[in-house]
Amino acid sequence: MRLRGQVAGIWGAFQKNWRVRPHCHAREQLIPQLIIRQLEERRVLTVSVNAALLQAGPGGGDQTAVRPDPAVSAHSDTSVAAALSNASVPAAVNSATASIAAANGNAASNQEQVGVPTLTVARNQTVDEGSLLSIANIGQFSDSSPSGTGFTYSIDWGDGTSVDSGSATINSPGPPTTGSFNGAHTYAGNGIYTVTVTLADNGGGSDTGTLSVTVNNVAPTLTVAPNQTTNEGSLLSITNIGQFTDPGFDNPLNVGGETSETFTYAINWGDGTFVDSGPGTITTPGSPGVLTAGSFDGAHTYANTGIYTVTVTLSDDNGGKDTGTFSVTVNNVAPTLTVAPNQTASVGTLLSIPKIGQFTDPGFDNPLNVGGETSESFTYAINWGDGTFVDSGPGTITTPGSPGVLTAGSFDGAHIYANTGIYTVTVTLSDDNGGKDTGTFLVTVPSQTNPLTFNVGSNQTINEGSLLSVNNIGLFSDSTTPPPTNFTYTINWGDGRPLDSGTAAITTPGSEGVPTAGSFNGAHTYADNGIYVVTVGLDDHEGSTATGTFLVTVNNVAPTLTVAPNQTT
Repeated sequence: MRLRGQVAGIWGAFQKNWRVRPHCHAREQLIPQLIIRQLEERRVLTVSVNAALLQAGPGGGDQTAVRPDPAVSAHSDTSVAAALSNASVPAAVNSATASIAAANGNAASNQEQVGVPTLTVARNQTVDEGSLLSIANIGQFSDSSPSGTGFTYSIDWGDGTSVDSGSATINSPGPPTTGSFNGAHTYAGNGIYTVTVTLADNGGGSDTGTLSVTVNNVAPTLTVAPNQTTNEGSLLSITNIGQFTDPGFDNPLNVGGETSETFTYAINWGDGTFVDSGPGTITTPGSPGVLTAGSFDGAHTYANTGIYTVTVTLSDDNGGKDTGTFSVTVNNVAPTLTVAPNQTASVGTLLSIPKIGQFTDPGFDNPLNVGGETSESFTYAINWGDGTFVDSGPGTITTPGSPGVLTAGSFDGAHIYANTGIYTVTVTLSDDNGGKDTGTFLVTVPSQTNPLTFNVGSNQTINEGSLLSVNNIGLFSDSTTPPPTNFTYTINWGDGRPLDSGTAAITTPGSEGVPTAGSFNGAHTYADNGIYVVTVGLDDHEGSTATGTFLVTVNNVAPTLTVAPNQTT
């Protein structure tokens, strides 16, 4: 009913504004243009229709043609034809309704919204996380309204961040008014995001469009530590074994999507042991234009000498990864050997010394090191000092080593001396990489018919220039009968200086069944560092003598410097 009333009003205006042209023939046809315009609910729609309008003049002679006033308008809806057919209008106009209805399909293509802006958004986009996505003409628009002079846009990037907004640029004033605007954004994490773009004019009209942005993950960039050198069995601790950057960053606003960047490292130390892994530490949180940065440390103990390739891998939470390698040179460490103390043996009797050598070594077994050294082994050699063959064999490991625990072991020795004398025994222990350590001790083989039993002091250590004072440097017992009453001693300190000599003190006078016993002391100052063999002799003046030896290790002492006092000149 509303449309019918509109059409009736339109026809009244039509009759009022068309004027007669007096010289038209009876069957002449003019093709005027009927412009129908109607504003309804803030929409202005226009359609052009060609209608053959013929109206008979008075008396059926001259024909009159009418011309519409351009200001007169009618509605373009497809129901116009039906409305006209029911209106009280001349037959000529009523007959034109068929043309109006037929033209209505083509009118749609000529229809132009002049009150509501039309927005066209950019095509779908692809970008890497952390990279600036800059879209020229993210929105282009057209508005046919004569009042369209101001336009604002808003862009929701679909990741929870603040909406971008601003004034659109008018490229061509209208009507129709055309314009555009740009957009730029940095996505923190990978994903597929729906971008919603809205354009509004100053009359309250608006249009919205969407596009999708595919954000690709970018693998982190890893920098590993330089090549390293360490000793077997020692902890190799590497601060910042890996340092990394990544263009992605945290975005806690991206509810339902990725909100944070996390990283995991893996360190293969190249010796077959288990791979170390853990979370990387972010030291610099990223942001648009700022890379996320972080690092992680590593520590490992190598069991054996060799050159190892360390492989370090860093992975982000989306499967991106980077890998770096460096080499570690592990040096062998010689074992440490401790030998038995000085010994006394009898001619022709087996001298058996349990643990003649005890040793430790920082290296240890690593059966996982396929293709490299997997175990520690040791070999000893004993030179008994009497020209016989050197005894040798494998050392026995009593404590298997591990990180922070030394490998420990020992070996025994046995020998028969054929003659009396004083022998220097040299013991050498070698590991399987050529490292070795050596120690010595003395074996005294006295005469078996000597009633005089004589024991000298143990090995000594002293600094050069310091007095070495040895109490009971010689202890003796003499079963000679009648008991001797005069014992004299000599001490050769082994440094070429004159011998010390004197009378030994008798602490227990001898008697039937009780040997005479006594002792004496000694003191000496060594001029220089070195290892000296001290030979101590005792004579009971009843036909029996005895000799014993021990070692003195003299350490070097650094000089002390005193400079002149301050001077004036």
